[in-house]
Amino acid sequence: DLIYNPLETKFLKIARENGLKTINGMEMLIGQALKTDEILYDIVLSNQLREKIIKKIKHSLNERRIINAS
Repeated sequence: DLIYNPLETKFLKIARENGLKTINGMEMLIGQALKTDEILYDIVLSNQLREKIIKKIKHSLNERRIINAS
């Protein structure tokens, strides 16, 4: 699903509950931003760094969601 807010749409929830692998739009958005940096700065980012960045952003978003739900 290309939507990144909310992180899990109704569509993704149904797919996940039925055992399908899901990816939300946030990962695509982050991937596009990282690819832009590679092009602009003529660099290559490792997959390990990509995963670390995605994990950190998701963690931060989850913390905000928990705080906002309180």
